[in-house]
Amino acid sequence: MARGRPPSWNPFGTMIEGAWTEAVAVSSKERVTLPAAVRARLSWFGKATDEGLLATLDPQGRSELSAWTTSGSRAVGDVAQRLEAAAPDDRDDLAIAAMDRYMRLAVEPPARLALPFGLAVHLDAVEGGVVRIVVSSSRLWLWSERQWQARRMDRIDLLTGSAN
Repeated sequence: MARGRPPSWNPFGTMIEGAWTEAVAVSSKERVTLPAAVRARLSWFGKATDEGLLATLDPQGRSELSAWTTSGSRAVGDVAQRLEAAAPDDRDDLAIAAMDRYMRLAVEPPARLALPFGLAVHLDAVEGGVVRIVVSSSRLWLWSERQWQARRMDRIDLLTGSAN
């Protein structure tokens, strides 16, 4: 489908205001543009564009994005406290774990996210060229499209009433 299409392509998009999902292309410069339908569901997103976003990576091939001013500052403070309290021999490993878990994203107008290369790799976007955007209850997630598709039957089972 062409860029800039109206959200009416999704006949279920108006049923629940706080939920949306869409696969989007990743540019050659590891940039992703959030569709207008996504931005409309995130009241906090407009205020977050100046400071950027915090990406919190999890092992399931996804990352939650949140406003840097609140979540990023908190994560940095928490890690700083843990580093200060850690034994000297553990500090390097703790710092590397934080670098592996948290990343800061820049937001360029109108809503283009510059993905750090490590995040693009985590989301399989370097090879696949696509990420899945998911909004649920005012939370924003980027998923590996490969991981999203691997769980597709579980979501379809919710519709059909099948149990695994």
